[in-house]
Amino acid sequence: MRRYRTHFSVATGCLLGFQLLLLSGCTSRYDDLDLSAYEFRDTRNLVRFVYDASLILEQEGLSSLGYFRDNYTRYNTSDRYLYIYDMQSNNLYHAGMPSLEGRNLSEVTDIHGRNISRMILQALRDPDNPHAWVHYTWWSPGSFYPVPKSSCLFKVKTPEGIEVFVGA
Repeated sequence: MRRYRTHFSVATGCLLGFQLLLLSGCTSRYDDLDLSAYEFRDTRNLVRFVYDASLILEQEGLSSLGYFRDNYTRYNTSDRYLYIYDMQSNNLYHAGMPSLEGRNLSEVTDIHGRNISRMILQALRDPDNPHAWVHYTWWSPGSFYPVPKSSCLFKVKTPEGIEVFVGA
């Protein structure tokens, strides 16, 4: 009988501990990220990808650019690549086209003559576009011709007080 009580007490204690753990704030870094509008898993994953990078920038600031460069293969895959610009359209990091780093792209237009930087800055200000989606035509890394592209972007204020945007 005593052995039964001990096992019951241990099981009850474990159950209570598990319940406390659940109630005490097991949170996900995505709790503030509303993905309910997205039907497709790939779209949700892209938003999470950019959001994760925005959190790194928000916490570590511009020193995180070294981290992104050191982890290039994580941020440049066959179906997406990460980029970071300041609000004056100076490229700070570009996993898909590193040759763009350090360049100001404020006057770059897509094949249809649309200014990409203006479209991005407008999308970042639009409260009806929470993940700042922008659609334009751009060159895929290693490609000879431009292709339609959809970018998700987040605006970030770094610990240094610098505003940047990160996208993919």
